[in-house]
Amino acid sequence: MILDYLLAFAVLGVAGLFAGKKGGLYVGTVVGSLCRFLCHFVAGFTIWRIYAPTELFNCTFTNPYLYSAVYNGSFVAIDMVLCIVIFALLSKPMEKYFTGADIRS
Repeated sequence: MILDYLLAFAVLGVAGLFAGKKGGLYVGTVVGSLCRFLCHFVAGFTIWRIYAPTELFNCTFTNPYLYSAVYNGSFVAIDMVLCIVIFALLSKPMEKYFTGADIRS
């Protein structure tokens, strides 16, 4: 539970390391999502593999590593793409909040 929930969402804070840099919003989103994926991936093949079905998306999986990568990658990738699209749509109207200009003024 700690690895798959608490740690997986805590590592999203890594995205803050890219704050204030050119393209940092997008790079941080990708790096944070990859860190989150790694936590879910490790939990998938260490803890949840006993519950893993042998079939997912009409494909049969016999390897728990591949199953964990496909299962967890499918929703983490969608989350990452949605965040990037939403950030791209909001970057101009909310530029002062993304760059931190609201704090300095």
